[in-house]
Amino acid sequence: MADRKIVMISSTTNDLAEHRRQVSDAILSQRMIPLMMEHLPASDAQAIEVSLQMVDDADVYLGIFAHRYGHVPQGHDLSITEMEYDRAVRRGIPRLIFIMHEEHPILIKDVDKGEKAAKLAQLKKRLLEENVVDFFRSADHLQAGVTNSLSWLRETVPSQVKVPARPSLPERSLAGRTISVPGKPAPSHPPHGATARCRDGTFSFSTNRSGACSYHGGVKDWLA
Repeated sequence: MADRKIVMISSTTNDLAEHRRQVSDAILSQRMIPLMMEHLPASDAQAIEVSLQMVDDADVYLGIFAHRYGHVPQGHDLSITEMEYDRAVRRGIPRLIFIMHEEHPILIKDVDKGEKAAKLAQLKKRLLEENVVDFFRSADHLQAGVTNSLSWLRETVPSQVKVPARPSLPERSLAGRTISVPGKPAPSHPPHGATARCRDGTFSFSTNRSGACSYHGGVKDWLA
């Protein structure tokens, strides 16, 4: 992909503020532009319009999902977060999906209950069925995963082509769930900032050795 591609960050905000900050840093490190809305406009109509326009302006959709479904505008059944995902699907742009691992520490106040919890469960089911999904255990882990995914995307997707989501790939079990495993071709040289080469040919940007390449078959070679 060419430099200065726009990556739209979609997630709930108050519960993922630090995660969003680190994801923004990861996007900048890959010479791309992060696009996100930290505060909803005064009216629901404006919030929907602005959010969907950001998806339309983006070259890549990056969704971060934890335990909150997000704001549901009056008169609508879906949250703005799910609307953003639906728009990215309709546009056919690359989608990078990250879901909070069950071992990630959380606060009770950041967990939806009742109807919103049910809607979030259905949305996550869709995400797992329609995408290659990565799970993150911390904000730092998420940042490393985003850096790795964007580096792969930049290396393998021609700049003039906007492609749909990656196709269905072989599956493996993780924490009791079945997820698709991306068959990412290894770049000819390690991406800038990579600290380890994983056994499946991808690269890790972990700042410490604990957990590096944990979802990619373990570490094959340490680079730093």
